[in-house]
Amino acid sequence: MQHVIPVAQGLRTLIEAGSDRFWFALAVTLGLFLASWLGHLALAQLIVPQPHDLGF
Repeated sequence: MQHVIPVAQGLRTLIEAGSDRFWFALAVTLGLFLASWLGHLALAQLIVPQPHDLGF
């Protein structure tokens, strides 16, 4: 029993640290996705489609 308690505390600490990293990675990924999507919408509004019957 004397070896189980330190191991359990170590695993608990490892799981808590991994959870923080997971949520941080998820937040960064979602932030980048949102920024990409907003950038695409902004560029779609700024770029006016050119008619194709003017030559080239």
